[in-house]
Amino acid sequence: MRTKDQVVDKVRHYAASNRHTRLSFILQSDRGGEFRNRKMDVLCLERNIKQEFSAGYTPEQNNIIERIWRTLAGMTVAYLKGANLPMSYWVLAMSCAVYILNRSSCKALDGMTPFEARYGYKPSWAHLRVFGCPCWVHVPKQNRRKMDSKVMAGTFVGYVEKNNSVIYKVILEGGKKPV
Repeated sequence: MRTKDQVVDKVRHYAASNRHTRLSFILQSDRGGEFRNRKMDVLCLERNIKQEFSAGYTPEQNNIIERIWRTLAGMTVAYLKGANLPMSYWVLAMSCAVYILNRSSCKALDGMTPFEARYGYKPSWAHLRVFGCPCWVHVPKQNRRKMDSKVMAGTFVGYVEKNNSVIYKVILEGGKKPV
């Protein structure tokens, strides 16, 4: 999301992509204009989403989300420092932290993971790797010459879920571009 005026479209997309879940939707937010407008009210009525607002200028009422942000920020910094990567990779580190937290048990869900609550089955942890660990990426035959190396060295920086499979994000040495 680049600007706050995209909030309604993002909430609409999220609600549409989560119709199969067993969870009901409660949209809790501050009293920001991006949440308090006619478009959002209509969307919430259409999708049976309950809106709850905190009192104005009281971030302490958002204690749950503030705690989550503090946890994510701490994980992000720890990942970057542990991997010896610059802060410019904070988005990748935070994305990885969210991925891990969604697969961790949660007291509010009676020990279930957020992943389990959404999809109805336990997540696999077999594919998890240490953020910043060295790895090797296979170079397809069509992208190399006969005597070129079949692998490139890189650094693991996260996960991408696509079509019920997990793809690893890697920063290649030299190019420093996530693949």
